Amino acid sequence: ITVSSVNDEPVNLIDDDDSFPANNQSTDDGVDLAFHDANGNLLEITDVDDDGSDSYTLELSVIGGATKGTLELGPTVPGGLLMADGDGTAKIDLAGTRADINTAIDGLIFKPAAGLNNEDVLITMTSSDGGASGDDEQPQGDTDTITIAVAPINDPPIANDDEVKTPEGTPFDFNVFINNGHGADSPGPNEGFQDIDVVDFDPIPAALGTVELLDGETGDFRYT
Repeated sequence: ITVSSVNDEPVNLIDDDDSFPANNQSTDDGVDLAFHDANGNLLEITDVDDDGSDSYTLELSVIGGATKGTLELGPTVPGGLLMADGDGTAKIDLAGTRADINTAIDGLIFKPAAGLNNEDVLITMTSSDGGASGDDEQPQGDTDTITIAVAPINDPPIANDDEVKTPEGTPFDFNVFINNGHGADSPGPNEGFQDIDVVDFDPIPAALGTVELLDGETGDFRYT
């Protein structure tokens, strides 16, 4: 009886578990997320066939591209990697031994795009062994999806300069929230659901007149 060996597929792991849906990640808007052992979310490739010299490939891709975020390799990128493309972009491609690839993604950083508002970002992790093992030499691979919930943070409002004109001696009402020559004010990036108020302002010198806040919620002022 001749038993031929077959090429077993590699297995992607997160925190020593191949059940990625059970290991959903989370971060805040503007806060980087690191994948490493100390955070309980280390990413790695395992393979029972690997003899240490086989060549593997790995693709990490942010669904939606840089509009959702970018990826950065960990602090140690082995010089023996055959390929390490896309560091700092939305898609990283690696090729080399499994050990070198695992070292390069130890400490992988996800940097969420600015202004994400309470949404999930998906990252696909696709590995392949190239068919280096087994009598059949058929390439095997594994694809998993990492889900990252990005929670919104309260960004500071954006207040632009205002420039209004009135004839001498003529009182003039104006609104500081609208576009008065330098752009309209806003609650912040992707925060149109919020309201902005005027809570304080600096008076002008008495010799130039007076400025009165009529309504802080609407942004209405009167110059006399």
